[in-house]
Amino acid sequence: QTCALPIYGKQANQLIEAIEARHPRLADYGLLHSGKGVQLQRADSDMALAVTQQLFDEGTPTLSVHDEHLAPRNKIGRVREVMEQHLEGTLDRLRS
Repeated sequence: QTCALPIYGKQANQLIEAIEARHPRLADYGLLHSGKGVQLQRADSDMALAVTQQLFDEGTPTLSVHDEHLAPRNKIGRVREVMEQHLEGTLDRLRS
């Protein structure tokens, strides 16, 4: 098993055991050490980029900050619509 934190050996194993104890479904579904977290981070990043690009192409400037997009107040409805559209597309791809 590998750990991205700067801890090793017994400490790392204790941390992994604590995570598994606190979140047993992660272990039950084989999600720990599967690379799924990295895949989800990439999907989130791709989705944010697609939202930003589509809105830019439509003439709406946005600033992506974590999981939100800052935009002119009069464009909030459109930003929400585009975000929801890309969320659904991303979820569909992840489910398949």
